[in-house]
Amino acid sequence: MEGQVRHFRFEGFQLDSVRRELRDPAGQILPLTSKAFDVLYTLVTHRHDVASKDALLLAVWPGRVVEENNLTQAIAALRRALGDDASPRRFIVTVPGRGYRFVATVDEVTDAPRLRRATDVPIARGDAPPLPSPAGKGADKNALGTGRSIRRLGLLVALLVAGLVLWFRMAPAPTGAPTRTGVPAPVATRSIAVLPLVNVSNDQAQQFFSDGLSETLINTLSRFDGLKVIGRSSSFRFRDSREDSRDIGTQLGVAYLLSGSVQRIGDHVRVSVEVVDTADGRTLYAQRFDRPYQDLFALQDEIALAVAGALLGKLPHVHSMVGVVESGHPASGNLEAYTAFLRGAHAMLGNTRQAIEYFAEAVRLDPDYAQAWLWLGFSRAISARYLEQGAALRATCARARADIETAIRLAPDFGLGYSALAVQRTSCDYDWNGALELFAKALPRVTGTSPVHGQYSRVLASLGQVSKAIDARNRQLAADPLTEDGIYWLFLMQASLGQLDDAESSLRRLRNLAAPEDRAWYSNEQSYLSLLRGDQGAALAQARAVPPGSVRERALALALQAGGNAGEADAALRRLIESEGRTMLGSYHIARTYALRGDADAVFEWLDRDWANHGTAAYQILLDPLLLRFRDDPRFAAFCKSAGLPPPSASDALGIDQIRARSAGSH
Repeated sequence: MEGQVRHFRFEGFQLDSVRRELRDPAGQILPLTSKAFDVLYTLVTHRHDVASKDALLLAVWPGRVVEENNLTQAIAALRRALGDDASPRRFIVTVPGRGYRFVATVDEVTDAPRLRRATDVPIARGDAPPLPSPAGKGADKNALGTGRSIRRLGLLVALLVAGLVLWFRMAPAPTGAPTRTGVPAPVATRSIAVLPLVNVSNDQAQQFFSDGLSETLINTLSRFDGLKVIGRSSSFRFRDSREDSRDIGTQLGVAYLLSGSVQRIGDHVRVSVEVVDTADGRTLYAQRFDRPYQDLFALQDEIALAVAGALLGKLPHVHSMVGVVESGHPASGNLEAYTAFLRGAHAMLGNTRQAIEYFAEAVRLDPDYAQAWLWLGFSRAISARYLEQGAALRATCARARADIETAIRLAPDFGLGYSALAVQRTSCDYDWNGALELFAKALPRVTGTSPVHGQYSRVLASLGQVSKAIDARNRQLAADPLTEDGIYWLFLMQASLGQLDDAESSLRRLRNLAAPEDRAWYSNEQSYLSLLRGDQGAALAQARAVPPGSVRERALALALQAGGNAGEADAALRRLIESEGRTMLGSYHIARTYALRGDADAVFEWLDRDWANHGTAAYQILLDPLLLRFRDDPRFAAFCKSAGLPPPSASDALGIDQIRARSAGSH
């Protein structure tokens, strides 16, 4: 099998095209700016030709108006790094009136490389491209700024996906990438993960655009039957990762990885994509597209549609391509509204109120934009649930419902619309049965990577249907195996059924996914497992290992109630009430602490306070072993009735006393 060029060696120096490093003969990394590295890489890979100044400017600073002085400074920096200041030059010579040439003898080293990212090389192809000619002198027709449109990026994505799926159908099936232990990991033979496309625009505020295009690729690929696609939460964990393709493929359980870059420059967009085989790192497909931004939604291109149709016609049992709603594109083709929508989707990761503003702007610009209406309503429902109370909460909930119903009216076959309305029903109205009816409509209309599976699992768990909830959660994790939220809820559900070894395994997965400095936080959950096992000593030691803060106070308050010093237990409970008695989640955590203490009256007093303020306990009360020790108390059934939940007797979760009895019996 033929490898790829990764290292270039010349007179003891080593240029690593993957790590983007230049090392001197002693092995020390020489400091270079990103642009200086790109100039050197371009000169080395085109060392048989003279590189004109215009060509270098276009290759290293594509689409930008850059002074020649930038190139001169980069050349000077390279000569200083290489010790090439004397005459005659050993590495980079100036060709008067023409440009520069790399003159040292170069050895190329090939191997099965790490996964190359779009920022590692000027473009995503394995082989270096021809240098573009100066504008007006046979300029590259595919370069940015030529003004020629071959057609829209939206259709090119569809064509790319169609071609990839056809290739997957015809390609030989890999056997699986070996892990570090030498045991092959189970890998689906028709499987791919789309890593987040790298934003290589000078404006980092354009991150929303590259992320949006990455999600479009994930959603589009997910529409094909027989092709496993990894969900966003897991694939986006590898943003800026330096791990190689084999390691990433092993962690995600996929045979192929798609990576690339997006660069938006004014009215133009450049997209580079690459597909590699995770078993050996071979590049199987690489392409670059340069298109005018205004052609982003060209859905009427007869030639492109004919080609896509011909490809799809050769694929057996393939669903139709993703529609305009699923892709996030407005049916109207309104680019301004689409930009606002992408900004809102990006803001959802950390600023719900800002997301609402962007989505509201999108529907103002395009009143028939179904997906923008959907996410506007969903954002409002989440905001109301966690940030508002009383009349303000009711008003926002009503607006959220109207927004989502508008989306469903505009796109009645859009599965996410029904799931968003289900979330609104539970968040605002505690209408659990109505939510289940909506999920029954949503699930047949979504792909395996959809967040709907996780939402459905959570509602089932809230209703006490924990075994069914675990099945739904495992379906989500099959397509999104590294999503921490999904694994955390699986951990809680396994623990509630007394499946403590399985819960321990899920907790271990969570700790492995966390950054080293964050792993101590999981001592809180480890302490909880020890309490379920009846090991108060271990629970207390683990609680004390949690970093200072509210989580540590909760863990200590629980662990101390289970036995030991009564004075310490009382003091810890008082601290918890003083610090969290008026917070949103505080009443629920105080009720749990009293439950472990065995004080039923205090448990229901604090649950009533929770219901009067936020109703947080309604989501977990039928899943919580600490509270379920009082499932036969009539006040428990009364609370469930007021929250629209089934009686506690309907939950298949266990109380802590039952779990401890089973754990003792199994040993």
